[in-house]
Amino acid sequence: MKLSVIVPTHNRPQSLGRTLAALSAQTIDRDAFEVIVVDDGSTTENRAAGEAITAEHGFTCIAQQQSGLAAARNAGAERATGRVLYFLDDDVVPQPDAVDELLQWHERTDKPVAVLGSLPFPEEIRRNPFIWYLDHCGHYEPFRHPEKYPGGKPLPPMNGNSSIDREAFFELGKYDEQFRQYGAEDNELGIRVMAAGIEALYNERVVGHHYHLKGFGDYCRDQEKAGESIIRLYHKYPMIKGHKNIDVMIAPFSELPLRKKIRRLIMQATLALPAVLWVPRAFIQLFGHCYGMRRLLAPAYLWVSHYHYAVGMRRGLEQP
Repeated sequence: MKLSVIVPTHNRPQSLGRTLAALSAQTIDRDAFEVIVVDDGSTTENRAAGEAITAEHGFTCIAQQQSGLAAARNAGAERATGRVLYFLDDDVVPQPDAVDELLQWHERTDKPVAVLGSLPFPEEIRRNPFIWYLDHCGHYEPFRHPEKYPGGKPLPPMNGNSSIDREAFFELGKYDEQFRQYGAEDNELGIRVMAAGIEALYNERVVGHHYHLKGFGDYCRDQEKAGESIIRLYHKYPMIKGHKNIDVMIAPFSELPLRKKIRRLIMQATLALPAVLWVPRAFIQLFGHCYGMRRLLAPAYLWVSHYHYAVGMRRGLEQP
């Protein structure tokens, strides 16, 4: 077996079905890859639905108590037999040639590599100001906007459309299962990939369409979890302070560049008086359905979501 696709899932059988259908329709020979679905503590009904969908496509499904995304990916990797591990989230739909394209990049060299695919939103959900904002700022695709990061080098996220040689993955120690809630487990592994001298290659032709179906409210709740998780990552790797805007919260004001000084002042004021967020929230409520207002809505989305990220970071910093 050349490649193993590992798909963690939790209570999203409909989304899982879309992903598995795309894997069944890959251009590469079916004997070249296997698919392992890992159910991470879904309800009885959703687990049964997921198992039925997986069996329909002739793939393998294993189940575990809910332990988080890192643990689910590790469980799939331990079951895998392929030389390459392809981690694919259950809301990511690969293009028909994605597996073939990814495998070719691994086979170009005898050295272990990690390959990071692109995560564009599908056309049918793009006509939405919030999705436009996420796409425009490159939230899920840091390699599209490397200039935003210190030295022009974002941390390689080993996320829901990424791959790595199996042997290297286990030598690195797998995903860190201490990251049980949303966020940072992908960057944590990416940091160890870099430290080990493994080349992380961005290939925009390994396309996985991201069916991001969460609304802005759910996104903000995720941002709080992500902020808390990123502080856990910071305690482990202090060098990420500038990459993940932790310096906005903790660095001496005089050391910050101008744009981060402005962000610090806005965040301090908002954290002290969160009632001011009624203004951007009201604007989003009134016009969030109007695609023509997307550029005017972007600052409101930015302000509110960064506030929730800061709340999560503050919570993480307050923990022992």
